[in-house]
Amino acid sequence: MVLRGPDPGPDPRSPLALGLSTLHTLLYAGLFLFAYLQLWLLLYYREKRLSYRTVCLFLCLLWAALRTVLFSWYLQGALLPPHRQPRLPPLPRWLLFCFPGCLLFATGCLLNLYFAEVSRARLKQRPGQAATLYVGSILTSLLFVFVNLTCALLAHGDLPEDQLRWTVFTRALINDSLFILCAVLLACFMFSHFQGGMSGWSPRS
Repeated sequence: MVLRGPDPGPDPRSPLALGLSTLHTLLYAGLFLFAYLQLWLLLYYREKRLSYRTVCLFLCLLWAALRTVLFSWYLQGALLPPHRQPRLPPLPRWLLFCFPGCLLFATGCLLNLYFAEVSRARLKQRPGQAATLYVGSILTSLLFVFVNLTCALLAHGDLPEDQLRWTVFTRALINDSLFILCAVLLACFMFSHFQGGMSGWSPRS
């Protein structure tokens, strides 16, 4: 997403834009309340506070909160006349438009770590392999955030059109490559997990 020029948003005169903004705001607000309730239930039943479940729910909570704020901003813009459309500073703009993608990638890395931990416990692998995956997940997540933040800052500056195009292309190439790598690893871990579960199951005679 190019972070320069007028803010993208719905046409304030379009009833469809107003309806879609309201619908998305309600959906993301419902998801936020659901994740918030799940976290309180984990705290109420004295579950382990730092676990894959709690971290995943917290990432979902933060992602839903940012999306709720974003579509609330869209809704505000749909209710205002064109000459009074709100403008976002660079940092809040990056948080609302780019940071949710970083949270999605971090969630994918978290799922990879979870299934790798399950597979390691079943296959009794060496702890060094899990440590390598932990370090790799942290480094790739930091790389994802760094690339998005750097490209957003460059696009916000006064870059020529050709350099801006290459900046957006580089960001999209790195983001898509990291997402594909994360998805392939997740598919491999899930296949190994369910294949191991099926191999240990035998039907009763």
